[in-house]
Amino acid sequence: MAINRVCMKLSALSVTAFFCLSLFACKGQSQVIDEAASTLRHFYISYITEHCKTADIPNTSPTLKDNLKKIDSLVNAIATNNLREQLKEQDEAGYDFFINSNNCSVEWLKTINVSKDVASENIYVVTYVNEYPVEKKIIKLRMVKRGSVFLIDRILR
Repeated sequence: MAINRVCMKLSALSVTAFFCLSLFACKGQSQVIDEAASTLRHFYISYITEHCKTADIPNTSPTLKDNLKKIDSLVNAIATNNLREQLKEQDEAGYDFFINSNNCSVEWLKTINVSKDVASENIYVVTYVNEYPVEKKIIKLRMVKRGSVFLIDRILR
């Protein structure tokens, strides 16, 4: 009888320890997910803001070159070599694969959302609402962690 009570207590302690360790492990995973999403959100806010500044600048203006350098700097800070190659291959006149559009609006920042695709590992979804025409834009990205930094490895179609 005493052996059964000891076994039951050990079993209960084992189950409790398992749940505590599981919660701790899940908490660590969500911090990683939040860090990747936060990195993407920061990139998109900066990228859209800088991209929209270029819309009204004449092609001959030195300011345009400065803004384009800022945009390149933002992309270089978050893009893997794999993504840079993808962007070179898909270069089309005026089309921007990061924002899935030919134009830009700071209004998008009001509706921008970044989330983890729960069905796929390392895939994140960036959405925003385009006002003219009204449509939800969706950009799927594969993220990788290099050292302590999250980078965009691929824009998915």
